[in-house]
Amino acid sequence: MEILLYDGIIWYLPQRTKANVDILIDTLAFDEMDIVIVVDGPEGTGKSFLARGLCRYIATRLRETYPNTTFGPDDIEFTVKDYIDNSVRVGSPKDNNNAVKINLLDEGRHAIGRRNATSLSNKVFTNYLSECRALTQVHIILAPAFHDLDKNLVLWRRNCIFHTIKKYKKKGGSYRLQRGEYKLFTNTQHIAGVYLRSNAFYSYPQKCEDHNSWSSVEVFNAKDLQAYNDKKYKFTLQKYADNSEQNKLDKDTKVTTDLVPSHVAAKALNLNSSTVLKWITAGKLTGSKVGNQWFISKNQLDKKFGVKLI
Repeated sequence: MEILLYDGIIWYLPQRTKANVDILIDTLAFDEMDIVIVVDGPEGTGKSFLARGLCRYIATRLRETYPNTTFGPDDIEFTVKDYIDNSVRVGSPKDNNNAVKINLLDEGRHAIGRRNATSLSNKVFTNYLSECRALTQVHIILAPAFHDLDKNLVLWRRNCIFHTIKKYKKKGGSYRLQRGEYKLFTNTQHIAGVYLRSNAFYSYPQKCEDHNSWSSVEVFNAKDLQAYNDKKYKFTLQKYADNSEQNKLDKDTKVTTDLVPSHVAAKALNLNSSTVLKWITAGKLTGSKVGNQWFISKNQLDKKFGVKLI
């Protein structure tokens, strides 16, 4: 059905998919829960295109409750460091002038890949996502295949998976890539069945909640689209540089990986967050900083204070 987005663009979202997404939006708006969506599919099938449209639609609906909600290039990140930094900085709608922060991680495979489950960036992101529900935000992660993502994200935190499909259509005497088709999966049991079976690697559930096509309308204007493309190009260059911040984060083996955000540690210790930060500065606690956010190991809390966090 046709939808008028908050910036005046007319977009299209199939009825059944819209109903599933609306449930998530209403749950966030009225029950103060967050939204976690995975968008996967082969390269070149339009994952980023679909995700931008979803984000603009979610922002449009959320503006009914949180009228200052928006989504633009500044909300798209390519590293765990930048993603967490900006998510924490904005906080909840109460901190953000009655606006919900919509976060899009455009390179989920590199940041939180399943095969890099012990990497620091993976642990930090997984721990953060498990503890950030109180921020009442939207989290959308893109990856070539959801099978490559950490199981805590795939099995416990995501609300649904959009799988974009690669198809070719003959036009004239040649074949052209046909973008726009997708499947929507929400059933955790079905998703877990193909995720956990080694002999079903990269397979998808037989049943889906919708099999349809999304709108061909780009929701970013020329200026926003250029800003996004420039940001992605800069990330691509940095990713393969020797001094890449993401590489430093992943290769740092001196920092323990059972991390929780400092505000979670403060709550467990029955302290103010400012007190915990003072303890880190004074050396009473050892912390690891990612962006503007401090993290503390669960092991440290257990050994020093007898506080056990699962």
